[in-house]
Amino acid sequence: MVITFKKMSLANFKNHATLEIEFGDITNIQGRNGAGKSSIGDAITWLLYGTDIMGNKLEPKPIGEDDAETKLSYSCKLMINKFFLVALKRKRQSITSTKFRRKQRSLTSW
Repeated sequence: MVITFKKMSLANFKNHATLEIEFGDITNIQGRNGAGKSSIGDAITWLLYGTDIMGNKLEPKPIGEDDAETKLSYSCKLMINKFFLVALKRKRQSITSTKFRRKQRSLTSW
């Protein structure tokens, strides 16, 4: 099975007010120290497992913004079936919800 990330959108995740990434065959992520490069990997593992990259519990909301709602969605392509997975995770205060949706799609439309 081959999983290919296609797109990710963040809102109020760690130090990102908003961020949208379109992944290609090779995606180069660069920036100054503290810009949030590692947060991109944390966002993926938080969506799937509720932890950071190292497996530790993760509090995704921005520091000092107690009322901020964190939103994260991504889509990926699975090469064994002709569908893609769209996931959305939201956190507001202490309530977290995750939704996964499977969509049929022709592989030629990617």
